[in-house]
Amino acid sequence: MTTFHQPSIDFAAIDTEYRARVDLTGNDWRADEDFALFVDACRRVAVFGVVSQNDLRIELLEETVDGPRCSIQHNRYSAFFSRAIAAGLLAKAKRDDGRTLKDVCTTSPTGNNGKEQVVYELPSP
Repeated sequence: MTTFHQPSIDFAAIDTEYRARVDLTGNDWRADEDFALFVDACRRVAVFGVVSQNDLRIELLEETVDGPRCSIQHNRYSAFFSRAIAAGLLAKAKRDDGRTLKDVCTTSPTGNNGKEQVVYELPSP
């Protein structure tokens, strides 16, 4: 199993309650194992280096003979995206004008369908 070092993140811009939630969802006892699965799934779904959250959700929830491919709870995705960005494994994709690239959510299990979501990209090799 790969162990990832989580760099220190400056949480000054967010409140204490939100920080506690992010820490809890991103750092529990199986965080390293789930994070490795998350990063591997990002690499599998990337098209020309671009990672769509819709494709990622489908990949993580895909049924296999043994059940779902991965058991990462949906509320952990945000923490893992932040962790991957901090580790240099992902970045927010940018449009030509420098603004963050977004698409529309179509695969949310929690009622976020139709809302904008960030598109990510893998770093250039």
